[in-house]
Amino acid sequence: MDPGTQYRPRQVATTALYRIVSDHLDEFLAHADAHDRVVPKFVVDEFASFLTCGILEHGFAIAQCGHCQTQRLVPFSCKGRGLCPSCIGRTMCDTAARLVDYTVPHVPVRQWVLSLPHGLRFVLAYDPPLCAEVLRIFTDEVFAWLRRTAVAAGDVGDDDELHCGSVTAIHRADSACKLNLHYHTLALDGVFVRSDGDSKPRFVATPAPGKADISAVAWSVCLRTMQLLKDRGLAIDATADDLDPDYGQGTLLHDPLLSQCAAASMLGVVLMGPHQGRQVLRLGGGPTAVDSYGRAAHGFDLHAARRISAQDRSGLERLCRYLLRPALSHDRVQLTQQGKVKLRLKRAWSDGTSHLIFSPLDFLARMVPLIPPPRMHRVRYHGVLSSHSKLRPGVVPKPPPHDEAEQLHLFKQRRRKGGYLAPAAPHRIRWAKLMARVFGLTPLCCPTCSGTMRIVDFVTEPRRIVAIMRQHGLQPANTVAHRPRGPPQLELPFGMSAQATA
Repeated sequence: MDPGTQYRPRQVATTALYRIVSDHLDEFLAHADAHDRVVPKFVVDEFASFLTCGILEHGFAIAQCGHCQTQRLVPFSCKGRGLCPSCIGRTMCDTAARLVDYTVPHVPVRQWVLSLPHGLRFVLAYDPPLCAEVLRIFTDEVFAWLRRTAVAAGDVGDDDELHCGSVTAIHRADSACKLNLHYHTLALDGVFVRSDGDSKPRFVATPAPGKADISAVAWSVCLRTMQLLKDRGLAIDATADDLDPDYGQGTLLHDPLLSQCAAASMLGVVLMGPHQGRQVLRLGGGPTAVDSYGRAAHGFDLHAARRISAQDRSGLERLCRYLLRPALSHDRVQLTQQGKVKLRLKRAWSDGTSHLIFSPLDFLARMVPLIPPPRMHRVRYHGVLSSHSKLRPGVVPKPPPHDEAEQLHLFKQRRRKGGYLAPAAPHRIRWAKLMARVFGLTPLCCPTCSGTMRIVDFVTEPRRIVAIMRQHGLQPANTVAHRPRGPPQLELPFGMSAQATA
């Protein structure tokens, strides 16, 4: 890594996605209100937070060089969960790095991808408990196949305990930003065997699954899911009218706006404007030669062709990023001269379609299903990789040593004989360290003397924001639509209870 590589803050306000949301969000909300549709609060908050992400007028941190006192303003991020490509990309890189360093053992892994029937996608997208139940069925069937294969290969004994592990990323959309909830599961490609008297389990790899094996797992998932839905009075082709409003996320499942946005998204049709109900305009060349897969198990499509060896840790990190990638990126969204939104597909469809054309309001409607409801986890752990597994400490990698903090120290009280103050255990990789790991950049390298910069202050008060920006030769916007987000909360090491201070 070249220490002289200069970091350039992103200019989010110049991106097409930011301009679309900034210019048309109020119009979208007014359109919904005019048609007696209430946009859920978590959707409005996600859009509003996105408009503050990376904008200095909404608050920033000050990084200062210890040698020449040069300062750099680092804007806050919105920490969005479904819309902001930058924040989801940051979470993607952070989670992938932690999976490689702390979670996935040095064993081969395989990616299992399960797509679901259209009728299930909306139900699972807004019913977190049911989504978790279907995922549990899927992982149980994959684990059962791994155990059967290990026993059939003769590498384990009849009395041995066989343990599997996996981590799953729940995706809500495809490259066309359609609502397409599906599971990307990274499963250990084998089993951990624990015999009587063994203090530590040993790993036994399993052969690659054939087409018949993958089909059998898909059918098992299909049949068990159909039984689960039947027990709850549903079917695979259930609509919102068939759902029980008193069960799970009943309010969200019956929300008219979410239902309409999700239906238009899954069908690929226009929701707003004079062309309502028609197919979204497509651009592209002639048909392309791509593989097509049948939907034998009632739409439960399963693929498991990608495998990473135990030694390829860099390949594992790239695969983890692929599993955790955002549904949208800034470079795939453009504005045409006519004011239309042009969305580029990551890969051309079989009919040659490479781009989709939307009106700004219809594009915002397409974005609504991408935003997950509150308390819906996007990453799930099963088997020996879950936090409650007793075998987890013996199979996960040993954590790498922590470097000295590069910014303000966050402290917490740790109970030990005599008691002492120690730096809090990091739950996320530091911003600067993550940038260096992923992009080879050194954002805390001083552009003047190449010294080391440190975060010395957080600025959130509007008057200070304006004053400091002008000191740095920046002209702040006349108005700020939303309040700035506060800095990370410090864990103060007082160690006193509320009663003691009363």
